[in-house]
Amino acid sequence: MKPGTQLAYFELDSRIGEGGFGDVWKVINTEDMTPCAMKIEPVNSKRATLRFEAAILKKMQGSKHIPRYIFEGSDEKYYFLVEELLGPNLSNLTAHLPGKIIILPFLAKLADEMLGCVEDFHRYGYIHRDIKPQNFVVRLDGDCPICLIDYGISKLYVSANGQHLDARDRANAIGSPIYASLGTHNRTELSRRDDLISLMYSVLALSQFSLPWIAEPNITEIGSLKEKYPLSTLLAQISPQFEQVGEHIESLGFSDTPDYALMHRLLQQGIPQSSPPFEWYDITVDLEEGAPRGSNDPTGFLYSLCPYFKTQEKKQNCNIQ
Repeated sequence: MKPGTQLAYFELDSRIGEGGFGDVWKVINTEDMTPCAMKIEPVNSKRATLRFEAAILKKMQGSKHIPRYIFEGSDEKYYFLVEELLGPNLSNLTAHLPGKIIILPFLAKLADEMLGCVEDFHRYGYIHRDIKPQNFVVRLDGDCPICLIDYGISKLYVSANGQHLDARDRANAIGSPIYASLGTHNRTELSRRDDLISLMYSVLALSQFSLPWIAEPNITEIGSLKEKYPLSTLLAQISPQFEQVGEHIESLGFSDTPDYALMHRLLQQGIPQSSPPFEWYDITVDLEEGAPRGSNDPTGFLYSLCPYFKTQEKKQNCNIQ
């Protein structure tokens, strides 16, 4: 694949990433010249991860926490999925903040938005099983600023009649070792509570408190540290409200329905009323004249992290490195 290649009515512009399925490209819709994201997978892929992800994406189009589905198709070599072009992931975004962390006044709001993403995903009958900062991305403009992406290892947790599926006796380890729940280390079946544990590990990793095992390369030792440091104990470093969120998650059984409303209320108690909603709202950058300012990017900070939003002409005049 190279720039200028056309698949259906989309022209490849630039490669912007990769996943377990293959490459991610910025493409141009030649019918209206709008930029989109295209994921590409070889048609002979054994797992057909991208087709599975497309099915989930289409099923969840009623959610604002999910990228907008645009198109899918295939030729003799490739299957491709076209969706809304989004901004940086939370890991990349945080690495470009002044302190390289989300500071406390903004942490509760971000956690509340991330919880909304996971709650919506669960509402459609799926668990994600790979919750981590890299899978939360920012939408530069629109009602919902945070989206959850990458569903290649997601799984239905309910049957066709809406009943919670039983746990298998033993399950394969899955997801990122840093953010996975202890259940993953123990090879137990995952459920909604495990996504929530991974969510709170992600919040901690973005904060000043991080995770005791963040730099540990040994997976067995990571599991031991997760046993040593309960989720609620780690979250207590942030606030009593976060600690209560952790206690609620710890209280959940395999098939229990989380009390999302309770967790939202607790997190919202920690959101300052007088500050902007997100830390990046206060960061000014030197952009070329006429650069867009989205509703979730009033200063252009997010735009500065996303060279794929710029045209080739604008790239030459941009002062952001």
